[in-house]
Amino acid sequence: MPLEMKRIDRHTYPDLIVKSAIELYLLSNCGFQKVSVLMSYLNSFFGPGLKRIPCATAIENRVKKSGYTIYHRAPKAFSEKEFAEIVDESMMLGSEKMLLTLGVETEKVDNSALKHDDAKVLNIAVAGKWNGETVKDNPEETEKKVGHRPLYVISDNDSKLRKAFRGKGYTRIRDTGHTIAILTEQVYSKDGDFMQYSKHLSEVKIREVMRPARLSVASAYAYRCPVYEFVTDNQPEHENLPEFFKIK
Repeated sequence: MPLEMKRIDRHTYPDLIVKSAIELYLLSNCGFQKVSVLMSYLNSFFGPGLKRIPCATAIENRVKKSGYTIYHRAPKAFSEKEFAEIVDESMMLGSEKMLLTLGVETEKVDNSALKHDDAKVLNIAVAGKWNGETVKDNPEETEKKVGHRPLYVISDNDSKLRKAFRGKGYTRIRDTGHTIAILTEQVYSKDGDFMQYSKHLSEVKIREVMRPARLSVASAYAYRCPVYEFVTDNQPEHENLPEFFKIK
């Protein structure tokens, strides 16, 4: 029995095919070409009566348009209620660095921890260099999108982020993981055993990075965990490693 298809104005494929293509790409961990092949197979096997199957390029365009729409609609989710922001410098794009702003509920809605789906992308900004003044423009842009200020902002202890939020009068909450890492560094940064351990880690990292690409697929996994290479007793160059780091 053919499935009911709703026409999308000025587009070749109906809504069901577009939704199916996007969902298959997001959930199957396949590439665009594989999604097209998979849809063709499902059409032949289950017989839903699809006359045309989108090609890889059409699926890619639809996925990109979907992401663009989600990005621009995200601020509306908080337009009529309180929200909190999570702000952090993210990945490098060539010689520029991304400043990412996420929006989340101000309070927990259940007993589970914050999940990926709970956060909405409110703003993505890119610059060659970020400082307190340039970061300050980012909250203003987010405020315009949402329509009001956040109840509070969560960030790490980066000085330029702190300066920007202080200048805007925002209530800032420290990122727990980053704050604990700073406290841990204060305890262990001058510890002799830990410094020696870190030195050996650096040596192994440099050696493995400079190693020629001649490892087989079977042995590659072992070299992804180099810590096991120097914590054993059968390598003389690491015989001075602290005892509590060695495998008995």
